[in-house]
Order: sequence, then C-alpha cells, then structure tokens
Amino acid sequence: MTLQAGEDGIYSRTDEQWSKVAESSYKASHMCSYSYLPNYVGLLNDKVNASDPNEQPQRVHEESAV
Repeated sequence: MTLQAGEDGIYSRTDEQWSKVAESSYKASHMCSYSYLPNYVGLLNDKVNASDPNEQPQRVHEESAV
C-alpha cells in the first residue's frame, strides 16, 4: 500500500486505503506487521511523519476528536 506525500510533505493514505486496512480479510492477505522483528517507533528525521502510518500525528488527532 503506497502512501501519498502531500505538498506539505506529510504522508497519508486515501480514505479508500484506510477502509481497506480496516478489513480483516484485506489485512490477512496483504499486510504483515513483522512485530517479531526490532522496529522503530516515532517520528522520522523530518519530525513531521511517523514511522508507522497508523501513528501519523494528523491521523491520531482526527481519531481522538471523534
């Protein structure tokens, strides 16, 4: 699943991509968390984008406002 980079440099997914990620059958056949491997959590060096799309600051803010 490809992230889109806006003019402001912030990575995001389309609404269609977010809805697919929410489907358990899609996740099972297309995604792997590699949770058993060491991984980086937090912001990238640009201090704007998160290393995990689900933790993107704007997305977290939108979900907490609901």
